[in-house]
Amino acid sequence: MANREHQGFIDGLNHGVGVLQAGLDELERKSFSEIYQSKDTGKESSQLIKIIGLAERKLRKVVRAVPTKEREVQDAFESLLVGAEIQYTREGPHIEYSSKNYIPDFSFDRIDLALEIKLCVRPGREKEMIAEINDDIMAYKTKFGNLGFVIYDVGLIRDTDKFADQFSRDDIFIAVIKH
Repeated sequence: MANREHQGFIDGLNHGVGVLQAGLDELERKSFSEIYQSKDTGKESSQLIKIIGLAERKLRKVVRAVPTKEREVQDAFESLLVGAEIQYTREGPHIEYSSKNYIPDFSFDRIDLALEIKLCVRPGREKEMIAEINDDIMAYKTKFGNLGFVIYDVGLIRDTDKFADQFSRDDIFIAVIKH
């Protein structure tokens, strides 16, 4: 019995040596800049707060008529981003996950954020959005460290806190905007 435990311990150590050797090989193949990317968390946090603020405090002000298409809300949010001089990518990047392509409405490379805008404009849409958001989280987390969802509601979500709380984590924010 002791001999088998000893051999298991040796095998575990050999596995650890293999993992460390693979890491060393990776370090030798790549340059320092490919491996280490410095983050300025103060500036990044500030930009994330700015984006959340645009969604929560400004988006409703620039959407004058009740939107009928998600694209209308996306265009309004894009105008806010341009006005705030925030760098972003619209409709990208394409992320293949589980034999399906996912494309965030907006992405922000500097803060590692994918942002989706959803419109709740008809009965039953709330439940559909829950499924869509769960799918998006699974796909986008393969590429991004932070996720945001802006839900523009025309009065169909009764309990916005309950809706948002089911998704909220440290790396995910949900903003429900009422028209």
